[in-house]
Amino acid sequence: MNIALTYGVTSIREAQKQMTRRLLLEMALELFEQKGYAATTVDDIAVAVGTTRATFYAHFPSKGQLMLVLVARSNRILSEADVPPLRSVVASGDRFRSGSGSRANLISGPTSGRT
Repeated sequence: MNIALTYGVTSIREAQKQMTRRLLLEMALELFEQKGYAATTVDDIAVAVGTTRATFYAHFPSKGQLMLVLVARSNRILSEADVPPLRSVVASGDRFRSGSGSRANLISGPTSGRT
């Protein structure tokens, strides 16, 4: 397996950086769930990934910034799941757009293409 191609980058070093960043995010989320945000330290996250505090700070300026990335990713995932897209609903001012379903869809969900 070519790690660089897997991560869509041209160099192995860049792929390693992306993999380390992803692992930091994944382990931080896991530790936040286990111990809570306040009780989890930067050292806890680094050790769980098998790296150092310096490596953590090479990817994130603080634990708070790492959390902001996690929140932004969650928001993006939730927004992408919106049918219709939340931005178009807000722009239209219509919470119950006729092209996307009805009030019943709020409870049962859309019927096309999903189970």
